[in-house]
Amino acid sequence: MITVKKIESFKELDKILPLIEEFHRKGYVYYSLSGFLGLITANLLMPYFSIWYAMDDDRIIGYTTAVIEIRFFEKGCTILDAYMIENNEKVSKIFYEEIEDWAINNGCDFLFCFTTREGAIERKYDFEFYNCFLIKKLNKTGGLIWGQQQVQQP
Repeated sequence: MITVKKIESFKELDKILPLIEEFHRKGYVYYSLSGFLGLITANLLMPYFSIWYAMDDDRIIGYTTAVIEIRFFEKGCTILDAYMIENNEKVSKIFYEEIEDWAINNGCDFLFCFTTREGAIERKYDFEFYNCFLIKKLNKTGGLIWGQQQVQQP
């Protein structure tokens, strides 16, 4: 059974460090391991940063991180990364739903995603490609409202 859990402490972070190190060692991640661990260490307990991990029974199979920030004068949530041992649509969907719920519960108006797989993410999760990232406008109950306009009849 697949479960996703938000990391709330440094003790919980220890559970996924071997997976993070493995992804860096194999070259799946383009930024430095020390820089990433520094980012996590400095921000883990801050209310604007979250990291989640996925488990399949007792085996950790992936993680994702997100940060809340002001971008384009609006409060938004940026998905920093998401890595899995193997491509798993169910885990990917759960990660995005967890992040979207967290963003909405923290008053975010937008969800942003930097990716090289924008085509797949655009179709599956209702993002639109904008400049160098994907953007999804959220309403307070979730879901896509980007590009929808109400037109008043004269």
